[in-house]
Amino acid sequence: MQSILPAVILICVVDSFLSHLSLYLYLSALLGPQMRWKKLWMVFPILVLVATGTNLAQLFAVEYIYIAYFLSSIVIYLVNLLIVWLMWERRLSRASICLTIAAILQVGTVTMLFTFLGEMGTDASDLVQYYSHMFIGYPGLTLLFRFLLNKAHLPQRIRVLMDRTKKPVRMAFCVLGLETLCEIFFLLKNTMQTYFFRTYFIGALMLMTGILFVLVYFSLKAESEARLQAQEALLSQQALYVQSLERIQQEMRDFRHDYKNLMSGLYVSAREGDLAPVQEMLKNMTGYFDEKVGEDIRRTTQLGNIRILELKGLVLTKLMEMQEQGIFCNLEVLYPVNRIDMEIPDVVRCLGILLDNAAEAAKETKKPEVDLMISSLESGVTIVVKNMVEEPPNLNRIWERGYSTKGEDRGLGLSIYRQVTGKYANVYQSASYQEPVFFQEWYVENRRGR
Repeated sequence: MQSILPAVILICVVDSFLSHLSLYLYLSALLGPQMRWKKLWMVFPILVLVATGTNLAQLFAVEYIYIAYFLSSIVIYLVNLLIVWLMWERRLSRASICLTIAAILQVGTVTMLFTFLGEMGTDASDLVQYYSHMFIGYPGLTLLFRFLLNKAHLPQRIRVLMDRTKKPVRMAFCVLGLETLCEIFFLLKNTMQTYFFRTYFIGALMLMTGILFVLVYFSLKAESEARLQAQEALLSQQALYVQSLERIQQEMRDFRHDYKNLMSGLYVSAREGDLAPVQEMLKNMTGYFDEKVGEDIRRTTQLGNIRILELKGLVLTKLMEMQEQGIFCNLEVLYPVNRIDMEIPDVVRCLGILLDNAAEAAKETKKPEVDLMISSLESGVTIVVKNMVEEPPNLNRIWERGYSTKGEDRGLGLSIYRQVTGKYANVYQSASYQEPVFFQEWYVENRRGR
């Protein structure tokens, strides 16, 4: 045993390294732009060390090999889940779903590789063959499957599933059950004769295909439900829009009625040569029109520049909510907004947080007012939300989870906002304070090739 121990350790290190390389190649496809390899390389040696230790532990627990395999799989899974949660995805259920699907793909890859190549020996005489198969076959097969999955748009389907499932915790456990099934199927290889390997290979391929079809089915179902909810929300938003137009129409009718009375008074004054009252009444008429009708017309025009329906619906809803609360919202949309290089649900979520926070702070001031400015240029989209505040905010602590000046069980909004925007390499956000106004600025750079 001692004579082959260095070779065994070396094989465990190689296996751990390539297995985690395969796992994170799949994970990068599922997470998309938010996964940055630069962060991973800092902890990758730790992952390889932990996995190597668990693999060696299995070899020394031959009598309890399946129990050791089960326990080592749990340890490795939890370590990787912690890393994914800390570095890229702070929603635990989403991190679990993403990691587990990547693990299913990785286990399926190594199962088909080992089956195709036959049983691999660990004797010194077989090391050259082993390393050539592992270093070429494992990453090569992973990259091939990753390419095919991207061509089939499966990563986008998985992201839809993670974003739109109503019960993410239950979905996480379901996916974990599928991964356990793959692990059990992988272990069956050790009990089979060589002449069954071709049948086993076909079975592994069918199992992987079946699991992917199940995931796509759940994704399509979640997307269908989300689309139905979006249609219902759109109908509700259109009803609000119609109400706004009807209010403008009614105010125009009222103004027309008042306008006739004002013009009668102007006619009498002008006929008698008294121009001072005429000038004063014209000034009042202009102010009256701006107050009653002009602001609603201007706001409706600004809303028309927002061409993304979900975003327009959110802004319209928040405008109506602020109006009911007695908060004046000044909306300014510079140029048509047709594109924002973020996932639209994330855009809606982030802007909703900023507007809710701004409205809540504005209510505490003597002059409740919120300004929303959206500027769309060829290089990107800038969103600025500003509001007056009673007390200067602590800019060093506003991003902390749970920090709030409003009491307990508050202060989650801005931490979630920063977490969501932090997923994107092309998104930049900042906060500033110029007494007595608090500014939140958010810039989304347009990525080329989209």
